[in-house]
Amino acid sequence: MAEPLKARIARLAGIETGHHDLLGTYHPTSPEARDAMLAGMGFPVADAADREAARRALEDGPWLDWLPPVVVLRQGRHLEVPLSLPERAGQDILDWKLELEDGDLIEGVAEAEHLHRVANRAVDGERRFRCLLPLTPKRARPLPPGYHRLSVRGNHGLGRTTLILAPAACWLPPGMAHGGRLWGTNCHLYALRAGPSRDVGMGTFSQLAELAAGTAKLGGSVVGLNPLHALFPQVPDHASPYSPSSRLFLNPLYIDPRAVPEWAGLDDPEAALDAKAARRLGRRDEVDYAGVDALLRPAFQALFERFEATADPDSERHAAFTAFLEAGGEPLARFAIHQALAERHGPHWTSWPAALRDPFSAEVARFAEAHAREVRHHAWLQFEADRQLAAAAEAGRRAGLDPGLYRDLAVGVAGDGADAWIDPGLYCLDVRFGAPPDAFNPYGQDWGLPPLNPHALKADAYRPFTAMLRANMAHAGAIRIDHAMSLMRLYWIPAGADGRSGSYVRYPLDDLMGVLALESHRQKCLVIGEDLGTVPAGFPERMAAENVLSYRLFYFQRWESGLFRRPELYPAKALATPGSHDMYTIVGHWQGTDVDLTHQLEVVAEGAEVEADRAERAADRRRLVDALVDQKLLPVDFPVVAELDEARLADLMVAIHAFLARSPAHLMLVNVDDLALEERQLNLPGTVDAYPNWRRRLGKPVKGLLGSDLAQRLAAAIRQAR
Repeated sequence: MAEPLKARIARLAGIETGHHDLLGTYHPTSPEARDAMLAGMGFPVADAADREAARRALEDGPWLDWLPPVVVLRQGRHLEVPLSLPERAGQDILDWKLELEDGDLIEGVAEAEHLHRVANRAVDGERRFRCLLPLTPKRARPLPPGYHRLSVRGNHGLGRTTLILAPAACWLPPGMAHGGRLWGTNCHLYALRAGPSRDVGMGTFSQLAELAAGTAKLGGSVVGLNPLHALFPQVPDHASPYSPSSRLFLNPLYIDPRAVPEWAGLDDPEAALDAKAARRLGRRDEVDYAGVDALLRPAFQALFERFEATADPDSERHAAFTAFLEAGGEPLARFAIHQALAERHGPHWTSWPAALRDPFSAEVARFAEAHAREVRHHAWLQFEADRQLAAAAEAGRRAGLDPGLYRDLAVGVAGDGADAWIDPGLYCLDVRFGAPPDAFNPYGQDWGLPPLNPHALKADAYRPFTAMLRANMAHAGAIRIDHAMSLMRLYWIPAGADGRSGSYVRYPLDDLMGVLALESHRQKCLVIGEDLGTVPAGFPERMAAENVLSYRLFYFQRWESGLFRRPELYPAKALATPGSHDMYTIVGHWQGTDVDLTHQLEVVAEGAEVEADRAERAADRRRLVDALVDQKLLPVDFPVVAELDEARLADLMVAIHAFLARSPAHLMLVNVDDLALEERQLNLPGTVDAYPNWRRRLGKPVKGLLGSDLAQRLAAAIRQAR
């Protein structure tokens, strides 16, 4: 039976016909969801003309050009490029040229009739065949990794493409590549505290520098971070670092105004930064983002004005800014324009006047010219944020932190934010993505973000993906890819539907892994893939082969019975840590704080009873102690009551981290929330306003945490085990 046309179009577009849930039940993709997702990709199928246009673009289109828009190859494998040629070119002598990034030129010749044919097809009444062109150069120089330009010319045509040649796998630090096991700390930067005289209501890059240097002095090698992405300055309470405006640029609220070089030259620092307001904000247990923004905005303006007033093109500071602008190029310029427009017209570009929604319109150009100083101010904020992040990384390196900072890359951006305005064609703005229903989320999860269009991504030779990796590997020795399964597939949800009505869409995993490997080597950046949730078959094995560390959380590493897996059963290519920002802390789990909270806020599975959940948590405490006793890390008579004194909590904390330190996992992280014995978690999934997500601050300043007896005991136990 012939495949229905709509189903064929969907298959070619990468939409899966259905998926299995965690219990093995199959859920077919509905025709309505399929059609909505196709339309979101730019392939509407409403009528016969639309369907034929979509079929032609997806089925015939790849045959019409000699070369695809991009080819990704891996070192150590056969270097062959697919060619789609008309049958009349079957006798052509093919001359190919490879223009390398470094300007060198490599050339070769092939006879079309001797190339290995892999497929053929009639397109527009003409027979065409697909063959493989081996890149065997005339001279013996090996092809170097990088982004190159390939052209192939014959008697009957010409083809050009971007050729990306990538290493066989991602970069690993030298010691880790030979079995070494590193450890470090992990934080959410906004939660860090400075001393009372320097705190501005949230953590800054100065506290990051303290944490980096302090972690190194304890023997650690890495400091993990939440995403540092730019958010929405005009909506300070839009606080989730995982729903950013841009993944290419930094959140300027992390700038420490007192660490800006121009601070020393201010005539009246008190006028620029209200010290009384800063002390008030610094005493709060939660970040008041609106208050912090109101405090820092005039300070940043005064510092920028001082920078401009001392403009000396020959000074090192101004030369660095000029170089930063040149390196940032068009994306930085567009981002700065977006920020200035947002101040005038509101934070969400989708509600701006129509002419301003197009970044390339004449109206936008006129605005940029008329408000050049405001635009320059926003570029300067990015310059200073980048400088302070680099300084924090350098503080860690000087103290011995290696590989250094570990940055987090969110899985997407808001559809009404800067990145989507700068390049709207890259996103399917009428679709969102999330996760299918599971035991904890019976209606699925809608993360409210538009997915990248895999077809637009490939058509642009993966340049947006490359730029995003480079931006987030800057000043870092490691990067965590949030929801790493998105490199292979992503769960799309049509507009107006809930998480039960979605379907998976395939992404070019082989190509994206190649780009990731190339950039990780260029930036000397270890890669961690957050692989929690529904994981496709074969994906963990692929991650291991690519040297991408799995993300293993202590509380999730269990047998079906609920018993904890012994540390020796953790994989070597993994990051091991007690929990994540979306989970209870160690203290919160032990005390059952999350059980009471989720029932109070009604974010529990249907039919869940609080007393039953409390009893289950008591049983879980018993299982936890049994696992630690088994490793001789706690005495057999360790109490399993919910309320422990601080000394016992410290014993529990040391035991859990020593347990993880014994694992063969290449990397282990101590969450500073646990080091501070925090009870409340940073984010409670399923809530928006009912819980202060992304706001909770640590109870002690960084120096106090790292200098505590608990920190010393933890570090000693980890060093002994690793």
